[in-house]
Amino acid sequence: MLNSLINKLLPFVENYTDSLNTELTQSSPGMTLSKSQKFWLGFRITGIILISSISWTAFSRISVGRYKTTALSWMFRHSKIAWEHLFHLSLKIIFKVYGITKGVVSIDDSDKKRSKCTTKIFGVHKIKDKSTGGFCMGQGLVFLVLVTPKLTFPIGYAFHVPDPKISERTREDKRLKKAGVPKSERPKNRCDQKNTQPFQ
Repeated sequence: MLNSLINKLLPFVENYTDSLNTELTQSSPGMTLSKSQKFWLGFRITGIILISSISWTAFSRISVGRYKTTALSWMFRHSKIAWEHLFHLSLKIIFKVYGITKGVVSIDDSDKKRSKCTTKIFGVHKIKDKSTGGFCMGQGLVFLVLVTPKLTFPIGYAFHVPDPKISERTREDKRLKKAGVPKSERPKNRCDQKNTQPFQ
């Protein structure tokens, strides 16, 4: 099965990449996906379906050595693919396929635990571990989701990263507290300051 996926994509994945390229060409004349870009994108989608993860190393493994990790990531980092256009056009395709004409936009968040020694993954910071009540290193993912009568799916996302100024004030407050400085003499955080302005 894996050998066949290397040379030819699953039919529904190939249909999707073809539809995506058609929408891209129609909406932005002059823009198109090359044959190698379409196959690369389809192979990534197939990899996500097979391993339920996004990992260049894992994608390389399922290619049975045909594609190296560096080559796979190079296409993502350097190939001139209109990612923003593809994302919006993907949503357009979903709307067409499922006949979606209305929905409600909502926000959902999810925490992803990471290793304590993680240094190269964006947005990693100390988060509350809901399973233990303690703290761990992880990422805070915030999703913009569209809720429709037929299905709910993400239409945007961002990483929650703590404000460095607030984090610095919190660390300084802890240092002063440990040194025995009374709260009344420590600099106030914004959350400690009462709003005395009347509501308009």
